[in-house]
Amino acid sequence: MWSMSRGLSRLRCMRLMHTRLAQQQRERHSISASPSRAPSAVRDYDVISLDSSAERIDLARSAELPPFADTVASTIEDLCAPIWRWVAKDGRTPEELQGCRRALNQLLENIDARLCEDISVKRIVDKALCGQQAQTAPDEVVCTCFGAELTRRHFECLLPDMWLNDEVVNSYLRLVQERADGRCWCPNSFFWPKLSAEGYSAVRRWMRRAAVNVDLLQAILVPLHLNATHWALAVIDFRALGIHYFDSLAHAPPRNLVARLEEYLQQENFMDKWPILSRDISPLQRNGSDCGVFACACAERFAAGGLENVQFDTSQFAITQMRRKIATAICMGSL
Repeated sequence: MWSMSRGLSRLRCMRLMHTRLAQQQRERHSISASPSRAPSAVRDYDVISLDSSAERIDLARSAELPPFADTVASTIEDLCAPIWRWVAKDGRTPEELQGCRRALNQLLENIDARLCEDISVKRIVDKALCGQQAQTAPDEVVCTCFGAELTRRHFECLLPDMWLNDEVVNSYLRLVQERADGRCWCPNSFFWPKLSAEGYSAVRRWMRRAAVNVDLLQAILVPLHLNATHWALAVIDFRALGIHYFDSLAHAPPRNLVARLEEYLQQENFMDKWPILSRDISPLQRNGSDCGVFACACAERFAAGGLENVQFDTSQFAITQMRRKIATAICMGSL
C-alpha cells in the first residue's frame, strides 16, 4: 500500500505541475514564463475554470480522483492528461494559461485533501481489522452503522479465513440498498428464517416498515444464513420476473425457497409464478470460509448492474481485498 514516505510530497507535485505547464507555455505560445511563486505561497483557488468562446473546462470540479493510487506520480499524470491536452491547443492567450495555472493549484488542493482522507480511512480500517486488538478489546466500538454499534468483535470476521457474521452482512447490504436509491430492497438476514418457519404472517409488515416504494422497486435481495454456517443470496428480479439463487458452493437452494417467496409475492400483490433462474451463474469460492463475502459481492454487483454484472475476480487476493472493501464501506458509512 502507498505511503507518504514512498510517494511524492505535495510540494514536489506542485513543482512537477508548474514545470510541465511552463514547458507547454514556451513550446506552444513562445512566451517567456514568468517566475513561479513558491508553491507554499500559492493561494489563487478562486479561479477553478477555463473559458473560451468555444468551450468551458471546469478542471478542478470535473476531475474525478481515482481510487487510492500506488504512487502520487501516477495519480498526477492521470488527472493532468486532459489539462495538458487543453494547454497544447494553439491560440491560448496568456490570461487563459494563467487561469490554467490557478486551476492546477485548486486541483492539487483537492488531491491533497483526498490523499489525506484516504490515509485517514486506511488507518481506521487497519485498526478495525487488527486481530490483536480484537482479542484484547473485543467490545470496543469501531463505528455506528444505521444506528447499530459495531465492535472489534464484529469486524474480526472480516479477517482472512473468518466467517462473516449477521451484523457485518446486514450493514453492508443496507449500504447496497442506500446506494441503489429505491431500486433495491435488502431485508436483513432474519427475514428468511421468519418467512421460512412461519410464513408470510411473520414478515407481512417488513416492507411497509422499510417504506419501500414498489413503483421504483426492481429487485429484492434476500440474504440467507443457512444453518448459521453458510451464506447464500436469493434475488427477486422484477425486471426478469424471476428468482435468482447465488450460492458460492453450488449447493441446492432450500426446498421451500420458491414456495415461500411465491407466497410472499402473492400476498404482497405481485405476480403468481416466479421460477428460479440461472443457478449456475454464481461465482464459486475457493475455500470454506468466503461464502459471506461472495454473497455480499453478488448483492452489490446485482444492485449496481443487474444479472450480467454478477461476475468478478474470485482469486484469493481479490477476495481478501473485498473483505477490506466491506470494512471500509461500513466504517465510512457509504459505498
